[in-house]
Amino acid sequence: MKGTYFRAQCVDGKKMPFVIGYAVVEEVLGGWSNAKVERFAARVSDHWGLGHAGCGNPVLVFMSKDDRVLTIRTGAQAKRFVTDAVSKEIVREAIEHLKGGNLNYALELVALRLREQLNGQAPYRWIFLWEKLWPWLLGFGIVLFFGFCICAEYCFQCFVCCGAGCCYGLLFLLTLPGWLFAFCIDGCCSCCCCSKRSTTAASDGGTLRDNQADSIAASTASPPGDPQETEAMARVYAALQRQAAADLRVEFTPSAPPLSNTTAAAGTDPEKGEAMSPIPLAPPLPDDLCSICLDPLHSDSSSEEALPVATLTCSHAFHQVCISEWGD
Repeated sequence: MKGTYFRAQCVDGKKMPFVIGYAVVEEVLGGWSNAKVERFAARVSDHWGLGHAGCGNPVLVFMSKDDRVLTIRTGAQAKRFVTDAVSKEIVREAIEHLKGGNLNYALELVALRLREQLNGQAPYRWIFLWEKLWPWLLGFGIVLFFGFCICAEYCFQCFVCCGAGCCYGLLFLLTLPGWLFAFCIDGCCSCCCCSKRSTTAASDGGTLRDNQADSIAASTASPPGDPQETEAMARVYAALQRQAAADLRVEFTPSAPPLSNTTAAAGTDPEKGEAMSPIPLAPPLPDDLCSICLDPLHSDSSSEEALPVATLTCSHAFHQVCISEWGD
């Protein structure tokens, strides 16, 4: 076959084209099986002398019509481009036409496919890829299988975690509108409750303040007493003040005028509305007396030894001894 892209490398270094031969018989004697017919085709190719010596470039197409056998035998150099797998695919495609009685078309189809294969068009390129890659794929599959067996537990945990995460995410997306609606309703209810509480607190606060004011006024107001009892207490208290002034050798000055029956009974100042005591206050002490021991600051008698006097920053004077004792 001339004009092909691939050529056979001979022993002497020459490159020769591949040679295709056809052997078509009616029937192989003895009724051999398909395997025996293929071996007979291999012997025919060897004894026929097809191709060039030392090149291994023969391609034999053998067909036994009555035995319904079609096979392709290739030399050593031709087998590099037309492998046994490619030969089987070509035969399988030609048998479809042989079943319909198209003998000539089947042989022409075989010749066409062989020429395409030897010209590098490789219509069965996937077969070459499979023959070259299947050892690598097998080794990768074995490593992957043992690796999966070793890491099966971790892979299962990862699968479970991923599945749970997807389920939770889907559940969250499905319930998200419900959550948003619930938050809106809760916010509206909270606003309404706050507004109602503020209104109620304002009204209750006013009533509470009024009640507190009434209770304070009631507690500070002195209950009306007997006018005669009040005047008697005032006279007793005035007598006590007078006696104290005589003991201190000072002039008696009432601290407040006698209270009227109305003012004493009410117990409040008619102008300021403040609570007042129905009993008069004690008179203020003179400036020349010590407020601690109630003795004169400057003794008039020469026989008595004068005590040292200390004056504070607030201009109040006391005996220095009294201040020391009071501080201790």
